[in-house]
Amino acid sequence: MSAVGSFAGYDVTLSAVPWPGPWRANGRCRQAPPSLFFPGRGEDPDPAKEICARCPVLDECRVYVLAHPGLTGVWAGLSGRDRRELRRHPAAVPDPPAPAAASAPGTRYRTLEQLTEHPGRWARVARYAASHSAASIASQLRNGHFPAPAGRWRFEGRVNDAGGSDLYAYFEEA
Repeated sequence: MSAVGSFAGYDVTLSAVPWPGPWRANGRCRQAPPSLFFPGRGEDPDPAKEICARCPVLDECRVYVLAHPGLTGVWAGLSGRDRRELRRHPAAVPDPPAPAAASAPGTRYRTLEQLTEHPGRWARVARYAASHSAASIASQLRNGHFPAPAGRWRFEGRVNDAGGSDLYAYFEEA
């Protein structure tokens, strides 16, 4: 295998790095220096994690990086060490730091907050381009890997007619 690139001491081979989906074009990391996401030994990963915390494709990125354990650097606000710990003890690694301001309307968490005011019905919370993304996010929500407002929830990922997937949530009355 020939290396297609080298960065911060990592040799990257074409066969070792699966290509992310089209969602990556919307990542905030695209406007930042790549060196932030590949800190060397002793360098602080927090600047990259802060960029990830406000990224509109954070969920897709997290699904991607957790499915590909060979990736290096900071992805979805998680360093390699964070990802290894998350795989060993899912509740041990917190979500990436929240942005300084409260969550913006339209985010998944805000949508779930609004759904708590209308219990007892299924509602579409998010739409994803990949057919497997919503099911992965639903699983991570059920297992506490992503935050949801307090209460009893059910989450489902459903494939949609466009070939993507939709995340549905159901909030149960107490």
